[in-house]
Amino acid sequence: MELFKYFKEKCHADAFCKGSIRFALQTYYRNIEDIDKSDELEGVAVSNYNGIEKTINNYAQSNAMILCVSTDINKFLKYKHGNFVVRINCCETFNEALSASCYYRENGIGKNISNNLVTYDKGTFNREADFNDTVFQKPKQHCNEREYRFLFYDRKYAEVSISCKLDPFAFLELDRNLSKTLFEKLY
Repeated sequence: MELFKYFKEKCHADAFCKGSIRFALQTYYRNIEDIDKSDELEGVAVSNYNGIEKTINNYAQSNAMILCVSTDINKFLKYKHGNFVVRINCCETFNEALSASCYYRENGIGKNISNNLVTYDKGTFNREADFNDTVFQKPKQHCNEREYRFLFYDRKYAEVSISCKLDPFAFLELDRNLSKTLFEKLY
């Protein structure tokens, strides 16, 4: 499967193509000032169980790091996320490379990267669902994004108090030779 990553700045697209992959805390996306890009329900579980709706505001784990890409390329996504588009030629190879990088970054403790298509059914979450399921859910108004996500848990954030202010980004570095074959600049 091909995937597409959009960037507003060329330097960020170039860094991605060289194998510097930026993940962000899940809650980072809730607080983006650009109303078209923000998701006020990011990291929020909305349960609609037997007709009773319940919202859990801090459902996101403090160390959930995500990378958002798309399965589609179109003018709407370029307008919303940037004109500098990179094609990821093989989702499976990309995921394997991210998992290997995460493993070394976390000193052999890191787990594999989780990845999946986003479903646009926020509000159907139930108590029995795995936390990872909510990471791959968004409200229906974002369905034009056709989003695909990668997820890992950063130990640095799990080991500090939530009141500490840390950089909301983490970088996984991929092999540059692999990056040359895995990514294609579409700008």
